[in-house]
Amino acid sequence: MADLPAEPLPSVSSRPVNGFGGTYYDWPFYVPTYTTDDPMVFNQTTWRIIDQWNQVNLNMQATEGVGLGMCLTALVYILVLTPNGKRGKPFHSFLLAALLFEMLRLLCDLIQSTQAGVSQYSAYLWLTNDQAATTYSSAYRGVTICGLTAACAAYFFTTICLYVQSRGLLSSFEMSYRKTYRVLMGYLIMASIAAFVMRVTLMVYQSASIPAAPQAFHIREATLITYTVSIGSWSLVSMCSVVMIIITRPRSMINRNSLYTTVLNLIALVCMESFIVPCE
Repeated sequence: MADLPAEPLPSVSSRPVNGFGGTYYDWPFYVPTYTTDDPMVFNQTTWRIIDQWNQVNLNMQATEGVGLGMCLTALVYILVLTPNGKRGKPFHSFLLAALLFEMLRLLCDLIQSTQAGVSQYSAYLWLTNDQAATTYSSAYRGVTICGLTAACAAYFFTTICLYVQSRGLLSSFEMSYRKTYRVLMGYLIMASIAAFVMRVTLMVYQSASIPAAPQAFHIREATLITYTVSIGSWSLVSMCSVVMIIITRPRSMINRNSLYTTVLNLIALVCMESFIVPCE
């Protein structure tokens, strides 16, 4: 956002629709700022820019709310449907830990989205970029650090779940192609380690430099890239494994006399071999 020229208001040629648009929608007006000698601090804005800030805030709240709801649904699903014989086993335990830490992270984000005292979405900072004049409370720092720590823990336990799942799915592949299996698992593990290291680095950097310095945005981008590569690789291996299991299972799975039975067999097979139902 650059300083916008302040000019006399033009005559009204169009009016807002649902509160948006109109002659003055992109017309700059003055915003008081505490810092006046910094070229990176902006003392003019428009209604469009204010709406953009509001849209970002609403999108973040909606996304986090949906994510928290999905985590809560998955948690109830696992607690209710996991057989007693599988409770407490590695996959079940680590999956529960991952869900709980992810829910804690989302709760911290939601608290910061809805509580002005600890919010990360200040209209003043977003519109003016006046970081030098802003101080941060201990509550803000505490909630921020709590959310960052929970994010690291959630990813750590999620990776362990993906590792346990992939080992089970690739057990037959390991016996037939041992060297390829080791290379594949080595790549997946190294990608996960790289993503976890970047996540911890981002957490430490953001915790030590509140507000976040410009370098933190580059670290965040690197973290998102490594996250995408790591989670995407684990997911791709799992999908391919399930497809291969379905293809190579005995033909007895297919009942030519009953399409309904065949569909049930295939759905049960996918559920048993995938990470949806907790298993070892």
